[in-house]
Amino acid sequence: MKTDKIRSIRTKRPISNRVRFRAAKERAMLQDDTKSRETNSPVIPLRILIAEDDTLVNKVLFLILTQYGYSVRSAANGRDAVKLLEADMNAFDLVITDHEMPKLNGLGLVRHLRAVNYPGRIIVFASPPNPEDQHAYSALSIDRLLFKPMQNKLLIQAIQEVALKR
Repeated sequence: MKTDKIRSIRTKRPISNRVRFRAAKERAMLQDDTKSRETNSPVIPLRILIAEDDTLVNKVLFLILTQYGYSVRSAANGRDAVKLLEADMNAFDLVITDHEMPKLNGLGLVRHLRAVNYPGRIIVFASPPNPEDQHAYSALSIDRLLFKPMQNKLLIQAIQEVALKR
């Protein structure tokens, strides 16, 4: 059996083919979307906070959104997102959160945002949550529930639609 010579810089462990394939797929999607973005109309300028614990997804979302002209900050979990928002509740027009995160999940983050009367919009961008969680998000009046994986173009379209609700 042939061993893989490519190793992660941080962990010194071999990188699996699955991780390498996923990263290549994300890069390809990003490149394809960048080409198509050139023909799209300009986006509504937004300040976006991403709450996502998966570092690869977080980085890809950051790259996609910044390439579309959005101002983006990211948090590794719901608790970190709360800290950023507590510093200035009006610093972000939109929060995009994952559902499954350590420390404070997406549902906890949305509950907190509603409790403190967060004035911006909220999109939950996650693997399909169970029906009870979907109902809870609906009861909290989120602006959109999007399921992963999603094409970049559809994500940007959803963000623009939510932004127009202002």
